Amino acid sequence: MSTALKLAISRVDLETIIECARHDYPYETCGMIGGRDHTARIVAPLPNSSPTPRVHYEIERQAMVDSVMRFHRQGLEVVAIYHSHPDAPAAPSATDIARATWPDAVHLIVGLQDPEQPDVCAWLIRNGEVQLVELEITDWSPAA
Repeated sequence: MSTALKLAISRVDLETIIECARHDYPYETCGMIGGRDHTARIVAPLPNSSPTPRVHYEIERQAMVDSVMRFHRQGLEVVAIYHSHPDAPAAPSATDIARATWPDAVHLIVGLQDPEQPDVCAWLIRNGEVQLVELEITDWSPAA
């Protein structure tokens, strides 16, 4: 398995994720991103089923399974998982690192310390190790 050092995502998809984070504030938003070759193609906002959504996210299991199946039917894989930090920077928390169970998926985090100027960073989290991933924002628009 190769290490993803870059995630390409369209400006439109990134704005969708940021708007979900703003909408769900003060709770953490979450979802999955389907794509191929480290390139995002589909953003799937999913319910946060955490009992403490202000400080944690937990993707609702059936929605997660449904999204993964939808991606696979379209020839895509999970290239990233995203969530927000309502009042914190876009860096993985100790909990994010401990709960990371998708070693080949990029973790995209939206920090909303300043909702008008959100901080967005991408990370690879494997076996407790965290590596910054280049986020390439493209003008490519996903097909409607």
